[in-house]
Amino acid sequence: MSCSKKKVRRTIFSLIPGVKPKRYKHFRVIFIRISEVKNRLTIEFKENLLKKVKQKIDGHTKHGVDSYNNHKDYFHKTYEISFDNINDDLYQDILGWLTWKHDSKSVEAFFNKRS
Repeated sequence: MSCSKKKVRRTIFSLIPGVKPKRYKHFRVIFIRISEVKNRLTIEFKENLLKKVKQKIDGHTKHGVDSYNNHKDYFHKTYEISFDNINDDLYQDILGWLTWKHDSKSVEAFFNKRS
């Protein structure tokens, strides 16, 4: 499951005429898979910010994104949870994070209260 949203960051230089603000794509992804350990589920959370760039190749402008992993918004955590601890509250918390209702710091709290 994944979701993304556009983000515009203005700097002091973007106030100068002709200088455009930097544009980013902020996305969150969740991977859910069966663990190698019996009766466990692995849930992987990823959040990243990709800088949108324009490249001129042979006179044509192509749009793309650059990876921006060293940014403070980069987040990657993997958790293993027992099938017995999975309930509707966990699903609500995970979907809340995916829909931008919770920040990345609260992900660890989802699993601490269930262990």
